[in-house]
Amino acid sequence: MAWSSPALLSWHFLRGGLELLRLLCMAVFDVSKLPPGMFVDAFTAPCGVFFLTHARSDHMNGLGHASWRRGLIHCTDTAAKLLIARRACDPHILRPHELEEEFYVDSPLSPCGIYRSVATLVDAFHCPGSAMIVLESLDGKSAIVNTGDMRWCPEMQESRALKRIAACGTVEHLFLDTTWAHPHLLHLPRQSDSIDAAVDVIEAGSASDTIVLHSFFGDEELLRGIAAATAHRGRLLFASESRFSEVNICDRDLSRSCERLASNCARGRVVVVEGRGWRSDKRLQHLDCIELSCSTLWWATHAPALLSERTRPMSSGGIWRVLFAMHPSLSELRELVAFLSNLHQTLDDRRTAEKGSCQKDTHTH
Repeated sequence: MAWSSPALLSWHFLRGGLELLRLLCMAVFDVSKLPPGMFVDAFTAPCGVFFLTHARSDHMNGLGHASWRRGLIHCTDTAAKLLIARRACDPHILRPHELEEEFYVDSPLSPCGIYRSVATLVDAFHCPGSAMIVLESLDGKSAIVNTGDMRWCPEMQESRALKRIAACGTVEHLFLDTTWAHPHLLHLPRQSDSIDAAVDVIEAGSASDTIVLHSFFGDEELLRGIAAATAHRGRLLFASESRFSEVNICDRDLSRSCERLASNCARGRVVVVEGRGWRSDKRLQHLDCIELSCSTLWWATHAPALLSERTRPMSSGGIWRVLFAMHPSLSELRELVAFLSNLHQTLDDRRTAEKGSCQKDTHTH
């Protein structure tokens, strides 16, 4: 199997252990030990079995035209709908799956014949339709986990697939989202806290202020929270046609709180924009606007020393900045690793204790 993202770490649990956390900022790949002919978020091979962790462009290298049909693409139902809407591949080769549904995949390039694995998609809590890929051997003795882009949260510990491989101690290779694996990002706020901070910025302004909210695919949880907290201002107005379309495809509940921006109706409303081009939008000119951007990238590049789970909003360059994270902090990665390797640590401690007890008994007798 080939893994495309440079932000992922491959690590052999049985020989590495928790000490390899110090390598989280590196990407180490050992493709030779993985099932051949399988690819995750990489679609340039002439043929194979393909997995898509989520439908953001940086994970779709090789896709982009409706005639793409080099092999089956396994993904979530939401990701499949987005690929069809964007005409990124031939719809007939898509194989959408429910989260936690086990299914078989065969490698066509195995030198010893067909290599069959059991695959499961696990909610990655990153963006609509995002999933972690869990591959297990048929005998249940080994497993590979590719997190894709993800945000670790306690709900992940309820995943049947993750609990199973953690309890059996079968994880041999783990590919992690190390986007923010840096000491400055040891802790990041929960998304619910970031949403509350964004709402505070909005409510601190006048009721007649127009809120210009920067948005990008994947922040639907943010939009949902702001829509609920600012319902008295009316439904969210979308100046971006592409974002409006994405919300309608991947979040029907949220779409009921949204509408397209028309002329002369933005005063006092929350307007969703994409990029800085909104300043030339005649529908938003001559209005008193509060510009709000919620992300991690700005903080990581402009104010890394201020990053923490208690980071408060700040105004910079006329834009209010709120720290909103869609990738795990370093401490969250440690929690994920500890969860998946917990049994190994327990067994090692038990064996050490038993060995010490045996030696003690030998000396006693």
